[in-house]
Amino acid sequence: MTRVVHISESDMAGGAGRAAYRLHSRISRRDNDIKSIMLVGNRASNDPSVLIARKGAWGKLKSYMYPYLNYLPVKYYKKRINKTFSSVWSCYGDIKKSLNFNKVDIICLHWVAGGFFSPSSLKGFRKPIVWRLSDLWPFTGGCHFPGDCKSYEQSCGQCPVLSSKRKWDLSRFIFNKKKKSWRDIDITVVAPSNWIAECARRSTMFRNQRIEIIPTGVDLSIFRPIEMADARNLLGLPKEKKLLLFGALAATDDPRKGYEPMLEALGTMAELERNNYHLVVFGGPPEQPPDKIMPLPATFLGKLNDDLSLALLYSAADVLVAPYLEDNLPNVALEALACGTPVVGFDTSGMPDIIDHKVNGYLAEAFDSKNLVEGILWCLENKNNNLRAEARKKAEERFSLDKCALRYERLFQELVRKC
Repeated sequence: MTRVVHISESDMAGGAGRAAYRLHSRISRRDNDIKSIMLVGNRASNDPSVLIARKGAWGKLKSYMYPYLNYLPVKYYKKRINKTFSSVWSCYGDIKKSLNFNKVDIICLHWVAGGFFSPSSLKGFRKPIVWRLSDLWPFTGGCHFPGDCKSYEQSCGQCPVLSSKRKWDLSRFIFNKKKKSWRDIDITVVAPSNWIAECARRSTMFRNQRIEIIPTGVDLSIFRPIEMADARNLLGLPKEKKLLLFGALAATDDPRKGYEPMLEALGTMAELERNNYHLVVFGGPPEQPPDKIMPLPATFLGKLNDDLSLALLYSAADVLVAPYLEDNLPNVALEALACGTPVVGFDTSGMPDIIDHKVNGYLAEAFDSKNLVEGILWCLENKNNNLRAEARKKAEERFSLDKCALRYERLFQELVRKC
């Protein structure tokens, strides 16, 4: 019996936490020789196989306090830009107290940058570690998506996210701390997308590590095509309009999600036939941002936390507009494909792994709003030409949760046999 522990900041919060929990729960339910448990900092489910690293009222308080403490050195950089930067100044999750290392065969790390985990947490663990990359943080000096910066290929410093001009800044300190802590640990990197795999191969931290590409899996029994008219009726969405769907975590607030270029693109569509289109936004606030002028009639649904509502929403849409400026392999796009909804996005980051151009969607030139519009219109004009069937086919062939879980199982068992 191979004993696997998945370590994640959360089991349900955000795309990374949901992906981690889906993988763990699917492995734990399969008929195999693997015993899978999950260790998290903040637990949202009531699954008994999900353990919590913080105990009691004091532990709960620390889970709220430590992310703030970790952010204090970041606040020193007054001119920092609006991008997530996670330091590892201190952590509240005591992994060694939560786990008996002698009873663990392999650890699978997921997103652990919220104050729950420190690079030194795994000191003394001499068995294989798999690290599933949700973003670039495991091999950078603190940023999660560095944009045009490639300093992680050397040693970080002069961090553009911090607007720092100093070589020896917070990013260099964190980078060196990670490098020292993980130098003697047996890490196998799992990259969900070809893009993040290539970033890891170029990084100082992981360029000498084994890197496998295993995409994020989607439960195809939940995320499946539903009759569009029924889905719209259940959600109370316009029945006769062409529905354009946009969504992500912090959809309207995170510049990386591309809300601004999408509005710019839709402005040109509004000049055509404004009343034929309707925009549906989810994942952000349940109302229109007060400082934005909407080019099209729009419905803001806020956050949808259950998968059935999401499956209905994807099925109700004519097209998912995914203008993400920098992303790994976003769950939203994978789930939309599984529901048979074509996806339009920029040809950047992990999106080429998802979209087959003019087969199940449209890959627009990176950051070209005009071409994004052309892609949306192309999908609407060709929606009866097997686009929806091809979207579902791609999900079945590449993003099945069962197939992805099986690949993880084989990797875990291979690594354990070798150690």
